[in-house]
Amino acid sequence: MAMVSNKFLGAVCVKLGFHKHLRYNGALLEYQIREYVTELTEAERDADGARDYWTIVKNPPKVHPSEPETPQSTNIRLTDSDPSAYPM
Repeated sequence: MAMVSNKFLGAVCVKLGFHKHLRYNGALLEYQIREYVTELTEAERDADGARDYWTIVKNPPKVHPSEPETPQSTNIRLTDSDPSAYPM
C-alpha cells in the first residue's frame, strides 16, 4: 500500500488532532468523522504498537473537495482560517 493515501492522511489528521479544528455544516459529516476517529483509535489501541494500524480501518470521510471543486463551493473551513479568504 502506498504511504501517501487517503487512509494514511486521515490517520495523520486524527493523530495530530486536525479533525477537532474543522467547522462544517451538516450532521452527517460530523457523524462520519466521529465514527472514523473512534474506529481508528480502537485500531491503534488493539495494534500493540504496530505502525500500520491505519490500514485495517475503513476509508476516512471525504472532508476536502476534489480538484475541480473550489474552496468557495464547500461548507468546510478550518476554525483558525480567515473567513474572508473563503466566502460562503
